[in-house]
Amino acid sequence: MNLVILAAGRGRRLRSKTSTLPKPLVKYLGKSILDYQISVIKKINLIKPILVLGYKHSLFKKYNFPKIINTKFKSTNMVYSLFRAKKFMNNNLVISYSDIIYSKSLLRKLINKRGDIVVAIDKNFKDYWIKRFKNPLNDVESCLIKNNRILEIGGKVNSFKNIKGQYIGLIKLSKEGIKIFKKVYSSLHKSDQKKLEKMYMTDFLQVLINKGYKLTPLNFKSPWIEFDNQNDLKNNEHKKRLTKILNSKV
Repeated sequence: MNLVILAAGRGRRLRSKTSTLPKPLVKYLGKSILDYQISVIKKINLIKPILVLGYKHSLFKKYNFPKIINTKFKSTNMVYSLFRAKKFMNNNLVISYSDIIYSKSLLRKLINKRGDIVVAIDKNFKDYWIKRFKNPLNDVESCLIKNNRILEIGGKVNSFKNIKGQYIGLIKLSKEGIKIFKKVYSSLHKSDQKKLEKMYMTDFLQVLINKGYKLTPLNFKSPWIEFDNQNDLKNNEHKKRLTKILNSKV
């Protein structure tokens, strides 16, 4: 199973931290965000990591994994970056953002969850968002789930009503799921290439939903960490979460 880590962007909301380093290489408690991810991935031997890079990609030399360079990283987004690694999209695949830390337990649950397109959804997001943001609703996105099926994801909201969780940046695709991703990407590429290059992953997931494909949620409540802005590097909640993640034995 391949695991594609989307690490092409700079991460401007971390400001000065990313003036000399790509966001995944920013250190937290003495270790880079990416190194935390790699340490988890290595615990599951069946996974092979692939890095999609862009901004200051030469700084990733120490990582002895396949590397794909998105030369258009300044003007493109997540979906475009993912499909730079198209040759690695076969059999089963995990897609991971590069600014998150999660446990071996969560990754294993994602891998074992049945479904062609499985999306990791944090059911305890509200408590986490309140501890991270002064105005949590400014960062929360829509997530409507019914009958074990995601019906809406990634939209703007003005209340917590009907928000069943938050997408964290982890997806698993079966062989059939990969075929669906490739088919829809190809059709969008023909119809509106410029729009596709700017597309966020949640935008693409919503397109799949609108076309009738099933997105299965992996509902979980265990700790994970996202580094979105400078406050995330100082947040005491993250220290507590990191301890739980590192101590996860499953």
